[in-house]
Amino acid sequence: AEHSSIPKAEYSAAPSLSTDSDAVETETVSEQVSIKPSIFGDWTHGGTTPADVSLMSLYLVELTEDVFQEYVPEKINVGPPHPDSVVETSTLASVSLPNVTYAPFGALNGARDATLAPSLSAVQYEVVTYAGQAHANENALRFGQRMGFFIGDGAGVGKGREISGIILDNHLNGRRRAVWISISADLYQDAKRDLGDTSSNSLAASQGIPVHDIRQFKQTEPITAGDGVLYSTYSMLTNSKRVEQFEGALCFDESHKAKNMKPEGAKGSSATAKAVMRLQREMPLARVVYCSATGASDIRQLCYMERLLLWGPGTCFASFEDFCAAMEKGGNGAREMLAMEMKMRGCYIARGLSFQGAECETVNAGAECETVNAVLTERQRQLYDACATLWGALWSSIRATHNILPPQAAKLAAQRASASYWGGHQSFFNQLLLSFKVPTIVASAQQALAEGKCVVVALQSTGAAAAAAAASKEGADSEEAVSTPHEIISRVVEKQLQYPTPTVQSEEAAMEAQEWEMSPMGEALKRKREELLAEVAKLQLPATALDTLVAELGGASQVAEMTGRSKRERGLQRGKK
Repeated sequence: AEHSSIPKAEYSAAPSLSTDSDAVETETVSEQVSIKPSIFGDWTHGGTTPADVSLMSLYLVELTEDVFQEYVPEKINVGPPHPDSVVETSTLASVSLPNVTYAPFGALNGARDATLAPSLSAVQYEVVTYAGQAHANENALRFGQRMGFFIGDGAGVGKGREISGIILDNHLNGRRRAVWISISADLYQDAKRDLGDTSSNSLAASQGIPVHDIRQFKQTEPITAGDGVLYSTYSMLTNSKRVEQFEGALCFDESHKAKNMKPEGAKGSSATAKAVMRLQREMPLARVVYCSATGASDIRQLCYMERLLLWGPGTCFASFEDFCAAMEKGGNGAREMLAMEMKMRGCYIARGLSFQGAECETVNAGAECETVNAVLTERQRQLYDACATLWGALWSSIRATHNILPPQAAKLAAQRASASYWGGHQSFFNQLLLSFKVPTIVASAQQALAEGKCVVVALQSTGAAAAAAAASKEGADSEEAVSTPHEIISRVVEKQLQYPTPTVQSEEAAMEAQEWEMSPMGEALKRKREELLAEVAKLQLPATALDTLVAELGGASQVAEMTGRSKRERGLQRGKK
């Protein structure tokens, strides 16, 4: 009745998820509005009044032509503004986060010295605050597990720093063990960087928060790292069964890797999803954080997010299947309402960088031309053909290798060959084609610069892993430009044309491998490996695309590089390909 004066032309009621029998019909001046109970149960809204809860599912959304609205933290005024403008969908902007009841960074809370504050922007600080508040929800603990938090921020908002801030908050509150799980071993350095940058101004800087790579521990032995952050990939997680109880942060970065989880009793769950679910259930008091800009494209992909407590004890849905049935019945409107109520509960935040004022132009590098000669030089055409021929020869050599290895070693090599070869094949040609596009990108950038414009170039890969591999072989002071395609194919040659090493190798197996490598067949395989590596060197593959771009556009003094690379090539100069 309080909302009876709202003009129908300005607001509309979003669809409800509850059944018609739950509705309390209220007559208004403009239309009939259904006020229904929260779909999550009253306990999840800790701190709200009964009147607030009774209206939780009555969402009055202002009709607007704007899809996004500028985002400024509403209930937190800590930290500097974000370096760029941040926006939120109009649907989420129509509701507010709950009142703040948690102060993060316990040791820093109330500190007068501003230099002790963690290096976080206001929007990043807000995530740390609400994550800590969700984790501290005592009502959820009554049902045997701690509530989790879902970071849905897009690129540029700083999810790595937000995760680091959550870990730092727990560290300063005495919970000195954390687990950070992500999609790639290459992101280990990024995690160290973000954690170091976030805590550089804090009290934790003097204490130090070590980051341990799970790969440094044998799978058959317990992890003895002690305090700090244990970094693991999802693939390593599926191979590990070593779990020790802790109450610190358990962060699933790029958590959509676990989206292929099926309900209890159903088949088809991926190994990654099972491992994520197992880890959550074995650590019920851990402070779980899901982090993904693409958390789910289908409601059933939320199955692994048990800690959001959308179904189960204390909610309106006894099981995940009941939850999905209600969501699917409500359609897109139900999913919008789900996101809105999760924000109102304080367990979900999703923002992104604003593109207001940006102009996008698509430049076709010859894809629609009648002939590709206008884009590809004759040298590039010949190089592509030579690369295709060499990859064919490499596959033949790999198959031939399996025929001369001992039976058990041949079986192991065959199991690994396909994924290693075709994965390297795809990455190689992706990088090669990217390098072919560099001249077109440089010409477009130079033209834009001449017109007084600023240029932003986005690449799918920096080639940092290849540079690190090259540095480990040639020495960090090498002045020779690194070629990502060269490193990729060389790595496949070296890994596949050798005696395979099992994950857990006994002394007897090691002796057997050494004896075989010294045999005539082992020597023949070594010669073949060296021959193929020589053929790779003859190709004179192009330097890493990012390094070429930086060099062609004037070098480091003219190009601001915003990547996760820890090193930049100094040996490449303008004009070198």
